[in-house]
Amino acid sequence: MPRHNLVLIVCASLLQGCGGGESGGEPVDAGPAGCVDLDHDGFGQGSDCLGDDCDETDDGVHDGCGEDCVTDPEATACPCLEEAAVAPCYTGPEGTSDHGECKVGLRRCVDGLWSGCEGQITPDRSEECNLLDDDCDGEIDEGATNECGTCDEDCQSLSVGREGDEAWNVDEEGSPGLVIDGEGAITLRSSSVLLPYIWIPNAGDGTVSKVDTQTLVEEGRYALGPGDGGIGMTALGGISVNLEVDVVVSASRPGPRVTRINLEDCQDGDGDGVLETSTGGEDVLDFGEDECVEWSTEIPTAGIQSLTTVAWEQRVVLDGVEYYVWVGDALASRIVELSADGELTGRSADVDPVVVAGIAVDPNGDLWAGSHGTAGHLARVDTEDLEVTTFRYDGQKYDCIAADAEGKIWITGLESSSAMFDPEEEEFTDLSIDAWGISVDAEDYVWFGGLDGFLYRVDRETLESEQVDGGFGGEGAGIFGGGFVYTAVDTDGLVWNMSSMGDSAYMFGPDSVDGGEAALELALDTLSSPGTCGDMTGTQLGYVAVPQGIYDHIFDGCDEAEGGTDWRSLEYDAVLPEGSSVRFEARMAGTVAGLIAAAWFEVGVAPAAATPIDLAAAIQAAGVRPAKYLEIRMRLYPGRGDANPRVFSIDVLRACGSPIG
Repeated sequence: MPRHNLVLIVCASLLQGCGGGESGGEPVDAGPAGCVDLDHDGFGQGSDCLGDDCDETDDGVHDGCGEDCVTDPEATACPCLEEAAVAPCYTGPEGTSDHGECKVGLRRCVDGLWSGCEGQITPDRSEECNLLDDDCDGEIDEGATNECGTCDEDCQSLSVGREGDEAWNVDEEGSPGLVIDGEGAITLRSSSVLLPYIWIPNAGDGTVSKVDTQTLVEEGRYALGPGDGGIGMTALGGISVNLEVDVVVSASRPGPRVTRINLEDCQDGDGDGVLETSTGGEDVLDFGEDECVEWSTEIPTAGIQSLTTVAWEQRVVLDGVEYYVWVGDALASRIVELSADGELTGRSADVDPVVVAGIAVDPNGDLWAGSHGTAGHLARVDTEDLEVTTFRYDGQKYDCIAADAEGKIWITGLESSSAMFDPEEEEFTDLSIDAWGISVDAEDYVWFGGLDGFLYRVDRETLESEQVDGGFGGEGAGIFGGGFVYTAVDTDGLVWNMSSMGDSAYMFGPDSVDGGEAALELALDTLSSPGTCGDMTGTQLGYVAVPQGIYDHIFDGCDEAEGGTDWRSLEYDAVLPEGSSVRFEARMAGTVAGLIAAAWFEVGVAPAAATPIDLAAAIQAAGVRPAKYLEIRMRLYPGRGDANPRVFSIDVLRACGSPIG
C-alpha cells in the first residue's frame, strides 16, 4: 500500500478525518460533492478530487507524507517511537503563529507514525470583516471593511453642491458675500479685481502718489489739502485702500480732513468733456481742481493734531457690500464714521482711555485701535452696535496696527517693541522688535519697518523673526535719525518699503530673502518723505474682508438606536488659485437646535489639508463626542488679485455604529 494511502487510513480511523486542521478556526465541508477535502487544497478522497491527500490538516501538503523525515522527523507519517506521544506543530507561514487568530496545534504518535497537525489554525485565504485578524498579519479586517472603515452596510456619502444630494443654497446657508458662478461653484461675490497699484503718501509736499506696481510708473499725484503742501510727517495721518482700489487719506494740517481719490471712476465734474487730473509727480493740480479727488471732508476734532488715521470698512448688506470710512480722533479718544460719499453719519465710538493712533479692521468687521498716549491699551469696536472692549498690556504704546486673516492683531509703537495680540486668548506676545511701519502678506509673514532702518520678517505661526535689509539697513538712528520705515505688500505679493526721511521706495519678492539680504529693486526715487501707517495697496483689507465668505450646512447622521454616527471624512472639490484657501470647521449636537450652543472646532484648511480630510481624527483631537447632527462651516479666503476660491461640492462620509480599526 502506498505510504499516503496508509496515512489517509490512519487519519480516518483515529482522528475523525484529521479535522484538527482548521482554516480561520471553523471546520467546513469539503468542496465538490465528489471530493472530501478537509483542508481545501483540492486534494482528498473522491472521484472529483485532484488527487489523494496524505495530510488533510495542511493545505500545503497533499503528497509525499513521510518521505523527508530526515529534514523534518516530526512531519506527517514520519516514524515516532513512543505511542500516544504529542509534539507541537504549525504548518502556516513563518511568523504567523500566535498572531491574530492563528495558533499552534499538536501531532500525535499513532501506530508508530506522526499524525497530521491537530488543532492548529493557519491564516485564512482571505480577510473577513469580523473584527478578527484572519490572515494573522497584525492588521484587522484590512481590505474587508467598507469605505467608512466599518462592517456595517450603512456607509453613506452625504454631499452638498453641484450634482450633490443637496444644492448650494446661499440665500439660507451662506453669507451675503457668496454667489454661485456659472459652473455651479460657490465663490466670493466681489466682482472687483484688486488692481496693481500702490498709493504712497508724501508728507514732504502734502500729496499722495498713485504708482503702478508692475510698470513702476507714477500715474498721478494728488494734493491732500489747501495750501502749498508740506504737511509734515507728524501731521500726515493714515491711509486705506478699498477693494475698488479707491484711497482715503487723513491729515491734520492745514485743517483736519479726510480725502478720497478714485482710481477708475473719476467724473468730469465741470462737464467740459475733459477729465482734469494729474498724470504724475511733475503734474500736480491745485487742491480742488483734480477731478479724480472725489471729496475732501473736514472732520470736527478736538485739536489740529487730533486727526490720526483712517480705515475703510467693507460691510455686508443684503444686496452685496457697502463701504464706510472710520477716522481716528486721538485727542477726543473716539472713532468717527463717514459714508463712502464723505458724509458724517453721526455715528462714533468713545474708546477712552485709548488715545487713537492706528486703526484696522479685522475679519469679523470689528475695528481695532492702538493707543499712543496711554500705555498698554487696545480697543475693539463692534461696528454694528458700537460696543467697545479694551485690553491692557502694561508698558506699551501702540501706533501702527494691522490685522491678519486669522483675526490676530499686530502692533508697533515708538515707545514700545512690537507685539501680537490674540483676541481669542486675550494675550499679548512681545516680539522684541523696535519698529514703526507694519504690513501682513497673504502667505506666512508680517513685515515690520524697524527703527534701525531694517525690515523684520516675522513668521505668523512661530513668531520667529529675521532681520532683512530692504534698502535702508543701518540708516536708522534712534527714533528719528533715519526716519520711519514703512512697509506694504502689493497684489503680486511683493514687499515694498520706504523711509520717511528720503525720496525712495524699494521692492522685492519675499522668496528672494536669503541670509538677511533681499533681491532689491529700486521702485521710485522721486517721492517726498514717503509713507505712513495704514494699507497702501488694499491687500490688507482684501486679506481680512472675508466674513461674507462663510457657508454653513447641516448633515444628518444616525439615530442612537442605530448605534450613533461614525463621522469619517470630509472631501472637497475645489479650485484654489494661489494664495486662496478654504477653512473647514465643524460642530455637533444631538438636535438641530442644540448646534447653536455647540463650540466650533477646526477640521482642516485647504489646500494644505489634502482631500479627503480625516474628519474622525479632527473630532478626536477636539475631544468632542460624535453626535447625530454635524454642521460644517466653510470659510472662503481670497487670494491675490481676482484669485477667489471656487468650491464645487463637499462630501461627508458617515456610517452608523462604532468604527472599526
